[in-house]
Amino acid sequence: MINFTIDGTDRLLTRIEAYRKASDNAVLTAVKQTALAIEKTAKLRLRGMLGSMKHIGIGAFLWKSIYNRSTGKKAEYIVGTPVEYAPYIEFGTGDLVFTNFSFDAQAREVASHYKGRGLRKVNIRGDSFLNYAAVEQQPKLEQRIIDEMNKANANTWLK
Repeated sequence: MINFTIDGTDRLLTRIEAYRKASDNAVLTAVKQTALAIEKTAKLRLRGMLGSMKHIGIGAFLWKSIYNRSTGKKAEYIVGTPVEYAPYIEFGTGDLVFTNFSFDAQAREVASHYKGRGLRKVNIRGDSFLNYAAVEQQPKLEQRIIDEMNKANANTWLK
């Protein structure tokens, strides 16, 4: 009969639990950083940077109204604005909805409600700021998660 004992299992289990917590925090941190970056990028677009039109007057109020906040669910944030005319700037109006930016299916569904509508039925070319920012930041989220996980690895296993 062979008997053996493994020393250090308690320490290993403690580190595994610490890594689980650290990895959860890494994802939360990366999502929060991305929400902040989407907010910042959207505001830059409204100020005429990053290849967009400068929205003078109404754009200043819209720019200040953009927010990001947690939904209360883990790793979920909302970036938006309560300003009622924001969709008209985002998507455009009349026949010019969809012409200035490539939207994904979900954004196209929302934008379709503005096609053929608008103040005095005018055609205004959209100048996407929120969808633009989200699309620009999406691939950066993965890198942020990787970076935060690398920090979690270093802090958990390399001690």
